[in-house]
Amino acid sequence: MRALLGCALLLLLAGCSSPSSAAPTAAPTREPGTIAITALLDLSGPRAAIGTAQRNALQLWSDDQQSAVRLKVRWKAVDVAASEARTIIELRRASAEDAADAVIVGAQLASFSETLVGAVELAGLPVLLTLPAPGPPVSGGRWLFALAPQPDREDALISADLARRGIINPVRLAPRDADSLRSPAELAGARAVRLTGAPKEYPQLGELLKKVAVQPAVYGSYLTGPNDLGDLRDLNTLWPGSRYVTADADRSVTQRNFVKAFGDRHGAPGTWAATAYDALTIITAAAERSATLTHESLRDRLEETSLVGIATSYVFSRSTHTGALAEDFVLLRWGGSAATASGR
Repeated sequence: MRALLGCALLLLLAGCSSPSSAAPTAAPTREPGTIAITALLDLSGPRAAIGTAQRNALQLWSDDQQSAVRLKVRWKAVDVAASEARTIIELRRASAEDAADAVIVGAQLASFSETLVGAVELAGLPVLLTLPAPGPPVSGGRWLFALAPQPDREDALISADLARRGIINPVRLAPRDADSLRSPAELAGARAVRLTGAPKEYPQLGELLKKVAVQPAVYGSYLTGPNDLGDLRDLNTLWPGSRYVTADADRSVTQRNFVKAFGDRHGAPGTWAATAYDALTIITAAAERSATLTHESLRDRLEETSLVGIATSYVFSRSTHTGALAEDFVLLRWGGSAATASGR
C-alpha cells in the first residue's frame, strides 16, 4: 500500500508529461544576476527550534555575506512540519513554480525512500541536506548532497563514551516511549539514557530524571541544540555536534564571527544553524563558478567543491556526495552560557 501511495504521489507531481533526458535545461526564468534558493524547514511542531535556528542563520548569511558575492541571493523558507509528504510536495513546487536553482532541506530524513528519491529526480535540481541522513544515492541525476555527518558518526561518538564509562546497555527512548513514563522508578538503575528525537519532544523527561536517585547520563541526538535543552540542561546531557560552535574551540576568524553574531542575536548556535549558513556559502560559491547557470552546471560545480565552512570542512566529488569531515564532530555538553566539547 505504501508503495502504491508513493507511486500515486510521484504521478501527481510529474503530471501528465514524460521526463526528458535531453540537453541540460536552464532553470526557470529568474531575474538576471540572481540565484534563487528554497529552504524546506521544520518551522512548526516540536522540531521548530531546529528550523527556526536554520532560518535565522540564513538571514545572518544574507546580512553578512551578500555584499561579498557577485550574485544576488534570494532565498525563502517554507515550513514542512516534519512531514516527508509535505517535503516532497514543496520540493516539486520549488522547482516548478518558484524558479529555484537549489533547495536546502533542513528537516530530518529518516531514509531515502523511493518516493523521495523519485521526487528529487523529477525536480531535477541540487538538494542540500543539513541534518544527518543515510549516504545520498549518487546514481541517476546526482542531485542530493549531504552536509551533515552520517548517522554512524553519532553512533560511534556515543558508543565510545558509553564504553569509557563501562555502560553496555543504555535505555533508548523515542519520544513516544518517554510519553508513557509516569514514575522515576521506571528509570531506576539506568546508567544512561539515549534519546532519538529533539529535546522538545520530551517535555516531561527532564523533571522525571531529576527525581531518579542516581541520575543517568543523557545522550541527546544530533537534533539537540544548546538553546532548546530545557530541563535537560541541568542534567549530565551530551549530544553530537560540531566542535566549532563551542565556547572553547580553536576557530578561524570566520567561524568566530559567526558564533558571536548568531549568539548576539539568537543565543548560542546549534550545529544545524552553522550548517545552514554553510549551505548558502557552498551554493553561492558553486553558482559563481558556473559560466552559465543551469541546474546541471550548478550540480557539476558542487561536485568540485572543497571548502572550509563554519560547521566543518566540505569536500564533494562526482562519486562522493557526503562532504562533511567526520572528525570535526564531537560530543558536546552545556557549559553554562554555551556548548563546550565534552572532556575539556
